[in-house]
Amino acid sequence: MANSDTVRQRPRTNRGDRDADKVGNALFTATTAAVASKKAWAAASTSSSVLAIVCIWLCLAAFGIHRLGSLPSARPLASTADLHFSEAAARETIRDLASDIGLRIVGTQQEDRSKQLLLNRIDAIQRMAAASPFKPAFDVMVQLAQGSHQFDFMGEPVMKVYKNTTNVIVHLSCGPECDQNALLLNAHYDTTLCTPGATDDAAGIAVMLEVLRVVSQTPKRLTNSLIFLFNGAEETLQDATHAFVTQHPLARNVRAVINLEAMGLYGKEILFQATSDVLVKAYSKAPHPHATAVANDLFATGIILSDTDFRMFAKYGGSLDSTWQNIQAGAVQHFGDNVLAMVEFVAFEETDLSVPKRADFLFYDYLGYVFVYYPRETATIYHVAISAGKVLRGLVMSIVGSVLAALTIVHLFHNPMSWFTKEWFPLAAFGGPILLGMLMFPLRERASSRMQLADPVAERRAFVGIAVFWSLFLLLTTAARLGLSLIAAFHAASLLAGLVADMALTGFSKPMRPVPVLAYLLSMLAVAPYCASAAASVMLLFVPLTGRIGVDAPVDIIVSIVTAIVVFLVQGYLAVPLVHRVSKQSAKAFGRVVVLASIAALLSFAVMHPYDQNATSGDRHVTLEWTLHGHGSSRSSALQRSQHETDRDWGSIFPISHFIANYAINVTEQSQYIPKAARPPTLTWTSSYDPVADERTIDLVGYFPGYVWPVLSFYGHVRSWLVADGSVARAGDSYHHTIRFVSGYPCNTWNMTLVLVGNETVPFEVSGIEADSFHEMTAEMHDGPRADHPGMAYRWKGRWASASILSRLEAAMPDWTTGLYMASVVSVYHI
Repeated sequence: MANSDTVRQRPRTNRGDRDADKVGNALFTATTAAVASKKAWAAASTSSSVLAIVCIWLCLAAFGIHRLGSLPSARPLASTADLHFSEAAARETIRDLASDIGLRIVGTQQEDRSKQLLLNRIDAIQRMAAASPFKPAFDVMVQLAQGSHQFDFMGEPVMKVYKNTTNVIVHLSCGPECDQNALLLNAHYDTTLCTPGATDDAAGIAVMLEVLRVVSQTPKRLTNSLIFLFNGAEETLQDATHAFVTQHPLARNVRAVINLEAMGLYGKEILFQATSDVLVKAYSKAPHPHATAVANDLFATGIILSDTDFRMFAKYGGSLDSTWQNIQAGAVQHFGDNVLAMVEFVAFEETDLSVPKRADFLFYDYLGYVFVYYPRETATIYHVAISAGKVLRGLVMSIVGSVLAALTIVHLFHNPMSWFTKEWFPLAAFGGPILLGMLMFPLRERASSRMQLADPVAERRAFVGIAVFWSLFLLLTTAARLGLSLIAAFHAASLLAGLVADMALTGFSKPMRPVPVLAYLLSMLAVAPYCASAAASVMLLFVPLTGRIGVDAPVDIIVSIVTAIVVFLVQGYLAVPLVHRVSKQSAKAFGRVVVLASIAALLSFAVMHPYDQNATSGDRHVTLEWTLHGHGSSRSSALQRSQHETDRDWGSIFPISHFIANYAINVTEQSQYIPKAARPPTLTWTSSYDPVADERTIDLVGYFPGYVWPVLSFYGHVRSWLVADGSVARAGDSYHHTIRFVSGYPCNTWNMTLVLVGNETVPFEVSGIEADSFHEMTAEMHDGPRADHPGMAYRWKGRWASASILSRLEAAMPDWTTGLYMASVVSVYHI
């Protein structure tokens, strides 16, 4: 009988089978190790490639910013016959105007001294030109003009009446054959109220004198005549230019204008506004080109409150400043070399100036190496030939992040404009929130992705999306005829090159391979240095000018938006595909770093003061204590004035008065002990009423000895007046009218006739700024801690009434402030 127990049998094996098992296990282990090693290598290689891409971009951007700051060497003047522009010679003129003469306010003695200095310099140049083989006709004229015009500024119409306004004019001509076609160069030698005007516009005057010296001695025959307009009243709202364009016989021959304006102390001149095809072509001859049509778009928005004589030439003809020593070496050389090249081209080479064509060009320089320009029609074809929702979303979210950061600093921490100290501070303040907003959705997508390592599919999708976005943006800006389309063309063309490289290396048939580093390199090679240079130029120009925007504008929000756009334009958008190029863990870590950096920036700028030192308590009170020998002491507290009262007090600078935080101090008691207290301006009149027409004709005569920039303001319904062409601002309406009178030195009276509706008594306010304050400036330095302050190179001697009082107040101000005195007097007459 068989055994019924269950028998467990083991499979039969031999030695060979056991060896095979060992080999199989070894192979499996090796394969597993190889896969793990490959993953680790892939993660390391993608991280290294991201680092390489970022390093390449930083190097290219640094090169672009370096090019922005590069200036030519200042050329000395070997001899008066040297036919090259000399910064050394130009600086002598800047020094004489800004230091020896100082403030050159229209209506002061300094204005007259400036005119005499220019006439002496021009006379010396005229004697040099007499030795030229071709001896161009060299005529010097002084225009004294009176007139009127309406000037619209900051949405406010200001009626201007000027008298005894001065222009110094030099006309270089080859005779009747070229007199009909003239190139005009313009600069102004007057200054605004509180600056010696080293750059604005002594630099422009100096450049014109040097260009005049060189061109008048150049042994070539002129093909077009040249007019050099040294105008004496630009800061008074462009009166001198208006006088020349509307009254001087040479104005009818002007076919093109080069307007020389300057601001600040550092950096290159820039061509940002052009309406003449000849001058755009002439600028291509500039040895150090620096130009962009995009800047014109920025100024056209009206965000930056800045204006020049360009307005008058365009309309009628078809103070960020300091002392002269602070002007950067090479800046004037750069300015002068380019202007001289343009003038020489028009004066000696251009033969088609007789029929000027309005320029409709896009133009820019590439890092100062080459100047590129082409008509918009050509640009349309070019841009379309070059020719995403997620990219646009990233831009919008970056702006949102930046604006939220600005709102937090302003409203939560109550510290507006904390970024104002340095031009690059907005990048530090808002850069983190901008990047966080841009990467918010990509980081969320990365966090929810199943891909633990790099996600090349998402990376390529983002890269292509960016290219599509810029192509569409290029089409839109080209259709809108914006200068910004040239920036879009740069981005679109470079990204297209990157896509071609990606296609050539991967054929889009290997979606699991990351975008080649070469594709990133090609997308950055031309764009990164140019856009970094352009962005730096924008920040250097825009941030200081935000001080002019006014207290009512949301300055922090505006700057945060501009900063977000700047970051996007310098290829900040490349952070989106790069997030997908690294591992999921690295992306999360990067997101945390950005969050921490954003918080750190917010906290830093929440407590940072926009000036070098914060010595204020936050209280807005001023108290003046005054002691006079033999009269005891007194104390007066300042009261803050309303906006209406401020406009009334400072009518001479209306509507700039909107920017002023105004305080009034009653110094009646103190003034009675000061013998030089100025008499207020007076007003006399005759008035006749016509009951049939229900209108009153008033003849006014103002007398203002010792005052500059007097203003007449009143509230009434004006039917007509002898201003400009008889046009009336707010005609047919009862409105607050402001009429500013400007007179060259010396002049103490003005008169006008106006017709008002009705026979009611109207209060007329007459205000002016004491002229003696500007006669008493001295180059003596302040004693003590103020001596090294760059804004304190000048002070008033205090020998006039208001300065005797205000100097005590200025002495008590913190060391980081800059104090200059102006005294405004208001008289009221009921007529």
